Amino acid sequence: MIEAREETDQGNSWLATQQWRRLPSRVKMVWMLSTIFGQGFVLILCALAAVFFPRWGWWGLWQSIVIVVIAVFS
Repeated sequence: MIEAREETDQGNSWLATQQWRRLPSRVKMVWMLSTIFGQGFVLILCALAAVFFPRWGWWGLWQSIVIVVIAVFS
C-alpha cells in the first residue's frame, strides 16, 4: 500500500513539474483552416443537394431530414 502511494506521489510530482507551452500560431492557423474547409465542403454539398434534388424529382421528407441532420452535425 505504501509503495502504491509513493508511485502515485511520484506521478503527481512529475505532472506538477511539467510546464505548459503555447502552440505555435501556425498550428492554430492550420487547425482553423482545416476546420473551415472541411465544414465548408460539407455545407456546400448539403446546399447543392437541397437545390438539385427537388429539380430531379427526388425530394421528400426524409431527404430534408437527412440534409438538415448532416448540416447541423458537421
